[in-house]
Amino acid sequence: MTIGRLWERSASRDPEGRAFLVQDGEGWRTVTWKEASERVDELAAGFLALGIGKGDPVAILSRTRIEWTLCDYALASIGAVVVPIYQTNSRDECAYLLSDSRARLLVCENEEQLQKVEGLVRDLPDLERVVAIDDAQGDVMALSEVAAHGRDHHSLAEARDAVSESDVLTYIY
Repeated sequence: MTIGRLWERSASRDPEGRAFLVQDGEGWRTVTWKEASERVDELAAGFLALGIGKGDPVAILSRTRIEWTLCDYALASIGAVVVPIYQTNSRDECAYLLSDSRARLLVCENEEQLQKVEGLVRDLPDLERVVAIDDAQGDVMALSEVAAHGRDHHSLAEARDAVSESDVLTYIY
């Protein structure tokens, strides 16, 4: 069974159950399986709408947070290959990982990470777009825009059905 199918099975077992706890201000907020699953579906369809599909490397440059996890499941569910990049990596290390993996898209956490990779879209021929979880501006697309594109995309089931257990899931450097 693929990671995407395991995600779907887990989400369907108890849709109103707690999938995650996320820090919200000074407290914690429950994210239900239904809420998380809807977000994963929107992101997966949004990535498809941007031309990302099975076998396409997509880098995520962020600390561990719910958006990182939801992007990871969304990308895995459509067969894209996730390329995790530590937020502590230097600009040169990020450039190497993006180049070597031939990442087509980069999801960055915030302004600090965006500054680190500024100009790399111009320098790396495979890197087509940068998406920001927070602080999107200029040519950088907001992650919320990816999800919005996904709300109108209709080929999610077909993409998920094309993913097999033998497909590459993640590049680990």
